[in-house]
Amino acid sequence: MDGPGTVEEMSSPPSRMSPRSYRWNDDGGGGGGGGDRQVSFRWWSWVSHISQIFHPNAAIGSGPSVPSSRDYLDSPYRSIMYEEDGKHPFAGGSHGEIWRARRRCPIIVGGDEKITTNATKAFPTCDGSRDLIVKRLKIEHGYTVLEAGLREVYFGELLAREVESSSMFTTYVDHFFRERVRNVAELWIVFENAGTSLRSFLYTAVDAGGFMLYQHSAFWRRLRRGIAGDRFEADAVVPYHPNHDNRPIDDHANHETRDHERGSKGGRELLREILKQLITAVAFLHERGIVHRDIKPSNIMCKTIPESDIGSISRKIEAIRCLLGDFSSAWDEFSSRNLYINGPSSKEQTDEYAPPEVLFDTAWITFFHQHPTSYDSWSIGVVALELLLGTPSVFSVDQRTTALLTNRLQKVGASSLDIQRALYLAALSQFCIFISTESEGKSWPLRRGDPLYDVNFVKNKCTLNDFHSALRARDPLGIGFGVDENDLLHLVWRLLAWNPLERLSASQALDHPYFTAANHHLNFVHTDLPAIVSGMHTALEHQTLDPKLDILSDVAAITEFVCPHCSKVFADHNSCQRHARLRKHALFCTYDRSLLPPCLNAHSMLPNHPMSGYCDIQGRRKTIEDFHTVHLGPMHQFYGVFDGHLGNLASKYAASHFYAEIEEYLSSIDDCIRNQTLHHGWQDEVTKHIMQSFEDLHLGIIEAVALSPGGVMDESGTTATILYVSSLAVVIANVGDSRAVMSQWLVNREGKEYITAMQLTIDHIASSDEEKMQVLEKGGFVSESGGINRVMGSLAVSRSLGDVKLAPFLSRTPHVLVMAKDEVLMQCRKIQYLEDSLPCFIILASDGLWDVMSNQEAVDLAWQVIEGNKIGTAYQDAAEVLTQEAYVRGSSDNIGVCIVAIT
Repeated sequence: MDGPGTVEEMSSPPSRMSPRSYRWNDDGGGGGGGGDRQVSFRWWSWVSHISQIFHPNAAIGSGPSVPSSRDYLDSPYRSIMYEEDGKHPFAGGSHGEIWRARRRCPIIVGGDEKITTNATKAFPTCDGSRDLIVKRLKIEHGYTVLEAGLREVYFGELLAREVESSSMFTTYVDHFFRERVRNVAELWIVFENAGTSLRSFLYTAVDAGGFMLYQHSAFWRRLRRGIAGDRFEADAVVPYHPNHDNRPIDDHANHETRDHERGSKGGRELLREILKQLITAVAFLHERGIVHRDIKPSNIMCKTIPESDIGSISRKIEAIRCLLGDFSSAWDEFSSRNLYINGPSSKEQTDEYAPPEVLFDTAWITFFHQHPTSYDSWSIGVVALELLLGTPSVFSVDQRTTALLTNRLQKVGASSLDIQRALYLAALSQFCIFISTESEGKSWPLRRGDPLYDVNFVKNKCTLNDFHSALRARDPLGIGFGVDENDLLHLVWRLLAWNPLERLSASQALDHPYFTAANHHLNFVHTDLPAIVSGMHTALEHQTLDPKLDILSDVAAITEFVCPHCSKVFADHNSCQRHARLRKHALFCTYDRSLLPPCLNAHSMLPNHPMSGYCDIQGRRKTIEDFHTVHLGPMHQFYGVFDGHLGNLASKYAASHFYAEIEEYLSSIDDCIRNQTLHHGWQDEVTKHIMQSFEDLHLGIIEAVALSPGGVMDESGTTATILYVSSLAVVIANVGDSRAVMSQWLVNREGKEYITAMQLTIDHIASSDEEKMQVLEKGGFVSESGGINRVMGSLAVSRSLGDVKLAPFLSRTPHVLVMAKDEVLMQCRKIQYLEDSLPCFIILASDGLWDVMSNQEAVDLAWQVIEGNKIGTAYQDAAEVLTQEAYVRGSSDNIGVCIVAIT
């Protein structure tokens, strides 16, 4: 946008027009519609004479209690005023703000005009009860903002003359200018209140102490689960539900136990209705030669439908009715000539929803001129993906791929724009939307050993099966998409065609079998695709559920290990460690860490946190099954490490859901501690709740497994180790062999402090006599395989979440440790006179670390990094060093390490 402009600078627009009428051109790109329709542009003279329109008595307050356009030309709302409802705008952005408002209508009393909010009878053209909002355009930011507002007015008036438009678009009511302080103008636009944005339905804002985090809303979870809800009936899948004897029971009634979360057929119906409403509105625009150019959830306004108006939509999920709004970026022939300074530019587009041809063409273009409406088709496809995946960044690759690909491209000297383009095309390639041509393939910097090589980049063709696979890989709930969603996914895939000429138009989309087929099932064969068979998912291997990442050929090519005391160089890590320790030179050798794989997730999606750090790497595994979760709130922090096995559905589900299972209850733990006189057993209550949360999480995983198409994830399970830290309490719980270890300070005989390790969790492994007895009591057995004791000859851990087939013989009961923070600090600093400056920290890690490092070694190495760090990143650096040390020592598993300071 332009810089701030003064009134004088904005008083002379680039083109001057007198008030006139504009007649639709029948062949103006829309295919007919309204050739005899005229629109009065009375507002255009206001633009030409902006310095003359300010009302001399306009109030200069914090809200829009200001006159409307009553003194300007022939406004039908003569003498009408608006006033704010509330002290602050309830929404807005960098170039505007939105207020709730009500109309103040005039009434004639004794010859004098007065203003009231209920004068409809005296002034029938004014309805004071109308539910309105007013949008203030910050035109002080420059003329382009004024133009954006004028486009809203233009298209608002244009559509207001179409009777049908009231059911498809936000309703324009009026607009007016007002002068504010320093002689700066404001443009206010009045609309009927159409509800809140679709974005607010999909995401819930969480205040995390100075910044806002957004998470999936309960509405989105119900919608997404509802889309998959019928699969119980369609596939006759019966989920595992244990009875008191921990045996599987065939209880179809239990399908309803979490119906409020899973949803039902209503989710599918509602999604179809939302998309139909949106596409119908866009088709209406295209018929009239209008391209919206900014379709996104923030510009789709929705209201919940009253129960009496729902009709056939199931009440398992609330139904909503949506309208398309915000035409500030829209285009038609007239606006193109008169309402853009130099024509449309990239400033009006939202990149996440813009098609690739306007993002990475050699020169920026408004849209593909041979098929302008294809711009909106792409945006609709992106919105549909967002509804399915619950993220506004549908075309961003996962953090692991981002880190690896960025690192590789930087090594070959790629620019930041090249990297951005590569990551974007990588995502489109994962979805099998983009297929590199022969020329692109030769110049593409991805070769064998690079991320995404084996996913979809080196392909000769793309199919709907590939699109299916990419969606399932990104599904945050891990429930996937079955055959019943083929018609929906085919529609979305066609809307997202790489070639603009091949994208479905809005009118073609409305004729798609997703909307027209009987019972909304795919009972046809696409002529442009290979035959779609119901068993297509059964061929998927576990590793294809996330991008397959080959180990980089140059990783761990470390040939020099150096003793930090005497600088002697060794060719292998073990020799160097043996030398350093036997001679008491050092506890750890040094080496060039830049050659090692970088952290894949770290804290890149969170604000910098000086008191914690997280690092994970794929390691030497072909797949990634370890997941973590980190929540940094103002009053508490939550960390979780989940080590999956036999597929990643269980660990991914646990990482996505565990915090929600316990957050509401544990958020009150500090109050319990403050009122110990009333709650003597608060620790027992917390322990009981944590145990129930583990059981609930297990049932959720079982349900997600049942919804997984083709039985791909039937055996998926996960360990779980969690840490909850509040102002006054610390809670630790684990199932499986991911471990939590705390530093502990002691004093030796010479009175010198030294650090040791205190394990806070219990390893639940089949080799433990106590755990083996528990398996036997459940009717199972433990046998040795490959030198490792395994439950039923299969699983090395004796407690796990998920594992449908082995669940009758495994325990889900966690080991729980609940302590007041003062108690934890006393355990950390066993000698009372130890200085508070000696840090206490807890290491949470998967067995990828503990398989190659002892508790003491992990604590020693973490302290060595923390002690030497002076720049405020001690705990993040320590997590990275521990992860890389485990890799160098030969860990064959995924490795994830989290380090948290206890203060």
